[in-house]
Amino acid sequence: QEVRENFIALCITIESDLAPILHPVATELIRQRIAESLPSTIRDSLFYRCRFNYGYGNNNSPYVDLLPGMRLKLEFNTYQNYMGNGDLSGYSNAGHVYYTLNRHSVRSTTFDIGNDYQNQQQLSFDPFLSTLSSPQISTTSKLASGLPDLEAASASRRHFRLLYPTNVNNAEAEGEVHHLQNVTLIGADSLEALEKATEYYQKGQTYTKDNVATTVFRGRVTAIPEIPVTVNGIPRYISLGTTVRHVIDGLLPAWNPITLHRKNLLNMERLYLRSDGMPRYHDVIFAPGDYENFDPAVYDLPLVHGDKLSLNELD
Repeated sequence: QEVRENFIALCITIESDLAPILHPVATELIRQRIAESLPSTIRDSLFYRCRFNYGYGNNNSPYVDLLPGMRLKLEFNTYQNYMGNGDLSGYSNAGHVYYTLNRHSVRSTTFDIGNDYQNQQQLSFDPFLSTLSSPQISTTSKLASGLPDLEAASASRRHFRLLYPTNVNNAEAEGEVHHLQNVTLIGADSLEALEKATEYYQKGQTYTKDNVATTVFRGRVTAIPEIPVTVNGIPRYISLGTTVRHVIDGLLPAWNPITLHRKNLLNMERLYLRSDGMPRYHDVIFAPGDYENFDPAVYDLPLVHGDKLSLNELD
């Protein structure tokens, strides 16, 4: 826990104190280099890459940061009231949508590359809509039903975090608008404000300072961040948290982890940043060649953005 807290404090310091003198997006590159280099358990690896907090323990809630290149899947439920038959009334699946996360420069009629590029990049939920003049929405509601609300003129922020409730109403109950009973999106222009808003959320409160925006998705919504990877040469999106084991399960009906390792049937590559700030692929070595001491738990490694995984031809 102490390592996590020190990591967060360092990222906040880099953004708040060093951003004005650093190259554009350097703060994100530094954070990524630290995440790649920091020794961590398999379970903690996603926390340092995208603040994926599983939410176990007291006064704790699951949350994850949305990052450029992710795709956000929203699965909506709508409440259906069957007149005369209360037993049938309740939520039903209403389909799903995908939103692509991307960075864009602050919307403005004037733009100073020296002053604006570093400090005013924001996160958008659609590349096309991020280029338009955002619509004004004549309401103070914190409820969101789709892209018009997420891309409204007052909605743009530099950072966004998804927070998940620890309790959700059952499928028969009517909806709640309180953020503690729904998937909540918190937007902030600084990591420090984002962390403060998260602390308030976990205490059952709402943080209203530092231009923080708190949005609740209308209906009984499930939100799943997805990341792009390549499996057997084919690009695809997978749910954040998908492990190597999950991918192999989708390719083979049954498999022996020790045989897979001993015969070198699995190849995996991962991007790591070089000193010039550009990524390069490196092979992922799951374990030494001594398969007798091989621990199959290594296949519980979560995949990250850009991973390549392939199986050699089986004989």
